[in-house]
Amino acid sequence: IHDAVTFLHRNRDHSFRALHWQMDAEFAGDAGTRSFHRWLNESYNPGIRRLMHDWVGMMAGGEGVARWYPFLQPMQDLLACRDSRLRCGAGYANYTIMTDGHIGPCPVMIGMKEYYAGHIRETNPLSLPVVEVESECTRCPIRGFCGGRCLYSQIVRPWPDEMRLAVCDSVKNLYAGLVEALPLVRRCIAEGRINEGDFSHTRFNGCEIIP
Repeated sequence: IHDAVTFLHRNRDHSFRALHWQMDAEFAGDAGTRSFHRWLNESYNPGIRRLMHDWVGMMAGGEGVARWYPFLQPMQDLLACRDSRLRCGAGYANYTIMTDGHIGPCPVMIGMKEYYAGHIRETNPLSLPVVEVESECTRCPIRGFCGGRCLYSQIVRPWPDEMRLAVCDSVKNLYAGLVEALPLVRRCIAEGRINEGDFSHTRFNGCEIIP
């Protein structure tokens, strides 16, 4: 992940100002086949920490705040001491109109009619029902950080418990790294190298926030 993001950010031919990524956890339950745990512990999680070091280093070096969304939005909320529900907005702020006019709480939840929020022909868009995450996430101490990570996966439960916990550990690694970086970011703000407005962005625009 470190090499991929760095390449896209620094590419000489066409660099990208804004980046987001999705962790390939799949929904097939084949974690053992792909050595998912080893990849997570030996590559992905350490790579996230290296990226955070680079991200804060760019701020300290006068390069501004890189728009790496898995860092950008959570850090904005940490600076404001603000909790978040699902960062994609699924089920409460960001709904999907299906091709038949039904309104779903998430673009992945095609055909899951029991969770549909209505139909564009008859439903008032200002009063759509909220579809909440209902799982052990409601008791998690960092729920205010990721909101439950993914509404779809919370409902269909695609992974065995061991893999689900591993995915959660990746979120905890992201959280811990950002909390550790928070004092450094505040120092950059205090020194005038960046300002809190540099973290502003359009929410619920489709970018993955929690990979």
